[in-house]
Amino acid sequence: MKRPLFLIPALALFSIAAAKCMIPESWEGSSPNGRVKVRVTRDGVLQIRGAGKAVLDAKVNLPGHHIDVFATDAGDRVVLADRYGGVAVFDGRGTQVNAWKPTQLLTKQEAARRFNSFACHPEGVWAKSVRFDGVNLLYSVPSGRTAQINVRSGAANTAPPALNAAR
Repeated sequence: MKRPLFLIPALALFSIAAAKCMIPESWEGSSPNGRVKVRVTRDGVLQIRGAGKAVLDAKVNLPGHHIDVFATDAGDRVVLADRYGGVAVFDGRGTQVNAWKPTQLLTKQEAARRFNSFACHPEGVWAKSVRFDGVNLLYSVPSGRTAQINVRSGAANTAPPALNAAR
């Protein structure tokens, strides 16, 4: 049976979009000194190992499924950052202590300039990049502004006023 030729490009595009949104079994990260190892499964099981702590397995709510994982050197904070879905911070026992949606991390003008959208995420990313310095999650937004969230206090030092007002 012959397939119509117009279906071939459509199937190719669908395959590319699906590949970008394939959810891995787990995501892994560590503390800046490498002593604390963190793994979170797609089912939301957070595993923290190291820093002289007992092994922890806790069930958590994920901020999305494109996750970067970070931990403090003491293992008392774990950060899950999804450039499409937002940020969640957990303590060393797996209890969520803070969370931010993209709308809380961007100005209205920045939200309108989100990019890198595709079928799975038509809204696009809220951050060009995220990195962790051991205390602060630093993120670069589409406007070029770099802001930070102190993962211990929840204070945003250079974020939009709306984020600080929400605290």
